[in-house]
Amino acid sequence: MRRRQVLAAVGAALGALAGCPTTRDSAVRTAAPVPTADRPAVSATTPDRHRCPRLPADADEYVCPDAPEGERPDVRLTASVDLFRVDTLREVGKRLSFTLQNRSAVPFETGRDWWTLARRDPDGWHVVAAGARDRSLTVSPGEQFVWRVGLNGTRETAAREHDVVVDSTNGRHVFAVAGYHEDGSLVAPLAAFELRRRWTDRRKERLSRSSRRRRRGPRTD
Repeated sequence: MRRRQVLAAVGAALGALAGCPTTRDSAVRTAAPVPTADRPAVSATTPDRHRCPRLPADADEYVCPDAPEGERPDVRLTASVDLFRVDTLREVGKRLSFTLQNRSAVPFETGRDWWTLARRDPDGWHVVAAGARDRSLTVSPGEQFVWRVGLNGTRETAAREHDVVVDSTNGRHVFAVAGYHEDGSLVAPLAAFELRRRWTDRRKERLSRSSRRRRRGPRTD
């Protein structure tokens, strides 16, 4: 397969997404960790010329959402909508679909949970959540696979679909998957969308306020 360079310039690499430093010849790469309170999200302060972060940091080829048509490889990821709105509690179960299409002549090896969600904040791109590295899924030439992403609800898995439940705030996001072509190159297609949510989890807010009060201790006045 003839590989095309998608990015002409990239910003600071999201090195922590790879878990540990690797070389281009290394056969083992570690999956991106899920950010926690003890392990905050990493960031890339400078996007590339297509406003696309480097996710994961060690990919050989990136397929950015707004790259010119001639620069898009044959494996693409597209979002079902550009604007994802969650306005009420009734809509919390809504799903945003990301469809991976393999238009190449060779299989694309990825995994149902080999995904990363990042949000662009004023100081750069921050990882919101990430799945585990998994090469159990093969998308054959001419086939596609769908990830359905929501803010809440139950996860259901179908033959060619996979549900992902995450939590994030308003802003510009990218959803990325990673996988290998037959020639061994690691390719990372990305799809961008805008999240606007008015509904918030009141239970989480109450727990957060209660936790802050406990940390402050009893009032002395």
